[in-house]
Amino acid sequence: MVSKQLALVLVLFTCSVATVDNLYRYKNEAGGTVADWHVPAKFAGRGYEVLNPLGEVIKVVPRQLSDSELNDKDLVERLKRGAEAERARLAEWERFFVALQHHRRHRCGSRPRSISAAAGRGCVAEIAQSRPFTA
Repeated sequence: MVSKQLALVLVLFTCSVATVDNLYRYKNEAGGTVADWHVPAKFAGRGYEVLNPLGEVIKVVPRQLSDSELNDKDLVERLKRGAEAERARLAEWERFFVALQHHRRHRCGSRPRSISAAAGRGCVAEIAQSRPFTA
C-alpha cells in the first residue's frame, strides 16, 4: 500500500515538474511590466522577453517595425547589428557568470560561512579585479 502511494506521489510530482514552462515579460497599455504564461496578441508586436523557470532571460523578441521603418534599409541594418551586439554581450555575461560560479565552487568552497571569510580568502576582491563590469 505504501509503495502504491509513493508511486502515485512520484507520478504527480513528475507531471508537475514536466509542465513547468517559460514565462513571458512584456509591457501593458499603461507601461507596466507584466510576467505571464503567454503574451496577448495585442502586446506581442511591442516586443517581449522569454524567461526560463528560474527567471533568467533566455530570449529577447524585438518590437515589430512599422511599414515606414521596414522601408528604411539603414534603420533595419542598424537594428540587426544592434541585436547581434546585444546577443554577443549577453553570451559574454553568461560565460563570465559560469566562470564566476566555477571559481566560487573551487576556490571559495560551495558555501562560505560568512562574507568576511570568503573575502579573507581573496574570493570577492580577486573576482572583482579580474573582470570589470560593463552595463
